[in-house]
Amino acid sequence: MSFDAEPIVGAVYTDLDNEIDYEVIAIDDYDGIVELKREANEPERVSLDEWYEMQLEPKENDGEWQGMMDIDDDAGESEPSYNQEYLE
Repeated sequence: MSFDAEPIVGAVYTDLDNEIDYEVIAIDDYDGIVELKREANEPERVSLDEWYEMQLEPKENDGEWQGMMDIDDDAGESEPSYNQEYLE
Protein backbone atom coordinates (compact mmCIF):
# COMPACT_ATOMS: atom_id res chain seq x y z
CA MET A 1 0.00 0.00 0.00
CA SER A 2 1.49 3.34 -0.98
CA PHE A 3 1.35 6.47 1.11
CA ASP A 4 0.31 9.71 -0.60
CA ALA A 5 1.14 12.67 1.64
CA GLU A 6 3.12 15.84 1.83
CA PRO A 7 6.87 15.30 2.26
CA ILE A 8 8.11 16.10 5.76
CA VAL A 9 11.66 17.30 6.42
CA GLY A 10 13.47 14.74 8.55
CA ALA A 11 11.07 11.90 7.75
CA VAL A 12 12.31 8.70 6.12
CA TYR A 13 10.31 6.98 3.37
CA THR A 14 10.79 3.65 1.58
CA ASP A 15 10.39 3.64 -2.20
CA LEU A 16 8.44 0.40 -2.65
CA ASP A 17 9.39 0.09 -6.34
CA ASN A 18 13.15 0.15 -5.67
CA GLU A 19 13.23 -0.84 -1.98
CA ILE A 20 15.36 2.24 -1.26
CA ASP A 21 15.07 4.43 1.82
CA TYR A 22 15.12 8.21 1.42
CA GLU A 23 15.23 10.96 4.00
CA VAL A 24 13.61 14.28 3.09
CA ILE A 25 16.26 16.91 3.85
CA ALA A 26 14.68 20.01 2.30
CA ILE A 27 11.51 21.18 0.57
CA ASP A 28 11.35 24.17 -1.73
CA ASP A 29 7.65 24.96 -2.06
CA TYR A 30 8.34 27.93 -4.33
CA ASP A 31 10.16 25.86 -6.97
CA GLY A 32 8.27 22.64 -6.18
CA ILE A 33 11.40 20.64 -5.32
CA VAL A 34 11.97 17.96 -2.69
CA GLU A 35 15.57 17.21 -1.76
CA LEU A 36 16.17 13.59 -0.76
CA LYS A 37 19.14 11.75 0.63
CA ARG A 38 19.92 8.06 0.55
CA GLU A 39 22.30 6.90 3.24
CA ALA A 40 25.94 7.42 2.11
CA ASN A 41 24.90 9.07 -1.19
CA GLU A 42 24.76 12.62 -2.47
CA PRO A 43 21.44 14.44 -2.10
CA GLU A 44 19.14 14.29 -5.09
CA ARG A 45 16.29 16.55 -6.10
CA VAL A 46 12.88 15.55 -7.39
CA SER A 47 9.91 17.69 -8.34
CA LEU A 48 6.77 17.53 -6.22
CA ASP A 49 5.08 15.88 -9.22
CA GLU A 50 7.74 13.13 -9.19
CA TRP A 51 7.36 12.82 -5.41
CA TYR A 52 3.64 12.09 -5.72
CA GLU A 53 4.27 9.53 -8.50
CA MET A 54 6.69 7.55 -6.31
CA GLN A 55 5.32 4.55 -4.43
CA LEU A 56 6.40 5.68 -0.95
CA GLU A 57 5.64 4.45 2.51
CA PRO A 58 6.78 6.21 5.69
CA LYS A 59 9.46 4.36 7.60
CA GLU A 60 9.89 4.58 11.33
CA ASN A 61 13.27 6.08 12.10
CA ASP A 62 15.03 3.26 13.92
CA GLY A 63 18.11 5.29 14.80
CA GLU A 64 20.22 3.95 11.94
CA TRP A 65 19.52 7.10 9.94
CA GLN A 66 21.69 9.98 11.10
CA GLY A 67 20.59 12.21 8.24
CA MET A 68 21.03 15.95 8.19
CA MET A 69 19.51 16.66 11.61
CA ASP A 70 21.51 17.34 14.74
CA ILE A 71 20.05 17.31 18.23
CA ASP A 72 20.70 20.50 20.19
CA ASP A 73 21.80 19.16 23.60
CA ASP A 74 22.84 22.62 24.87
CA ALA A 75 19.26 23.86 24.90
CA GLY A 76 18.21 21.12 27.30
CA GLU A 77 15.54 20.03 24.83
CA SER A 78 15.58 17.78 21.80
CA GLU A 79 14.94 20.35 19.12
CA PRO A 80 16.23 19.64 15.61
CA SER A 81 18.60 22.09 13.96
CA TYR A 82 19.00 21.66 10.23
CA ASN A 83 22.21 21.86 8.28
CA GLN A 84 21.66 25.13 6.38
CA GLU A 85 23.91 24.00 3.50
CA TYR A 86 21.09 21.74 2.28
CA LEU A 87 18.33 24.29 2.67
CA GLU A 88 19.76 26.97 0.38
